[in-house]
Amino acid sequence: MEARGAYTERAAAHTHFLDLCKLFEHDDPVSADPTGEWFTFEKGATKTGGGEGFADVWKKNYFAWEYKKPDLNAAMDQLVRYAAALENPRRNEKTSNDQEHSIEAPNLFLRSVYPDALG
Repeated sequence: MEARGAYTERAAAHTHFLDLCKLFEHDDPVSADPTGEWFTFEKGATKTGGGEGFADVWKKNYFAWEYKKPDLNAAMDQLVRYAAALENPRRNEKTSNDQEHSIEAPNLFLRSVYPDALG
């Protein structure tokens, strides 16, 4: 993977995410969704409480990803404020008796993405 020493935060986030897509053999947002309707970099969002912003990477019904350095708390706060605008993806989970149920749970990734989260 490439070094990110002098990159801007946006360039580092995009490059890092593209590296992860290559590593996990997953289509990147531009290849998978050229129009940016369901998988994109810089997804615009209205923040809860007011204001506008962008999630660094967003895949509809899967996750929002924010890259902040050095403050991960700021990244989490930002993503939580975007959750409603980004359709706060539903996630199915199994209960102890193996019955599935849906819960409201945003998948928020801060500087790291796990392979099974790419969907």
